[in-house]
Amino acid sequence: MTATGGVFSEGKNVPFDFQTTYLAHLLGFIGLTDIEVVRVEGTLVSPDAAKAAIASTEAQIRAALERAA
Repeated sequence: MTATGGVFSEGKNVPFDFQTTYLAHLLGFIGLTDIEVVRVEGTLVSPDAAKAAIASTEAQIRAALERAA
């Protein structure tokens, strides 16, 4: 799970998503290559955007847990 105040998964900021690429590389170094990224992003856009981002992330986590079960 990653959390950012801005949006880095799409648009002009994609090249600046250092966090996700770094974590994927680090986890791959220790042998964890089958990862699923769950993002909470855009939380500094507005209070409503933060609430929506958190709700979306909760849904993503639930879906990932169901797939893993």
